Amino acid sequence: PSSVVRVPSPLAQLSPISQLEESFAMAVRQRELMEEFIRSRFREGEHYMDGATFGSKKKVLLQPGAQLIHYCHGHAVDFDIVAGPMAAQDTGSKYTLVIKAKVTRREQVQGHGLGSCSSMIWSGKEMRLKDRAVSPDLTHNATLKMAKKRALVDSCLNTTAAAEFFTQDLEEYGEQKGGEQKGSEPRPQRFIKP
Repeated sequence: PSSVVRVPSPLAQLSPISQLEESFAMAVRQRELMEEFIRSRFREGEHYMDGATFGSKKKVLLQPGAQLIHYCHGHAVDFDIVAGPMAAQDTGSKYTLVIKAKVTRREQVQGHGLGSCSSMIWSGKEMRLKDRAVSPDLTHNATLKMAKKRALVDSCLNTTAAAEFFTQDLEEYGEQKGGEQKGSEPRPQRFIKP
């Protein structure tokens, strides 16, 4: 018969104060490693944007940056729709999808994040809300992807303490500023800290 040998955690052998000191020392070192990683690997426009455009002193974390931080932490991220339709709706239907990102490491939950997105987008050119894409299926897909991006970034900020360096992405502003709205002023967005 096989037997299981349980090895106690080194932290479990320490007094509560010693455990706390050890945990804080580890947190300080993790922060130093993250700061160095961000400084050496992240590129503006690819992993983050300057937050000054949005009234923030922090950089704005983008999806590729959030993915890299999660990867370095050994995280897996799963997504669930927690509110909104599961399938495409009729043209002109206004709905919001809310996505929950669950972050795990070695099958243990590390944290969560939420992201939402409306099926409608502001057209500065037409001065009205309109479908996010040209067909119901494409609108639903684009809405789902945007909500997932936002949930991913939120989960990264919440789970890894990256919020010290970054704030939530504001891609919606970029969508309004670019593309068909060129030459028109983007609709002002409220800046909301995570």
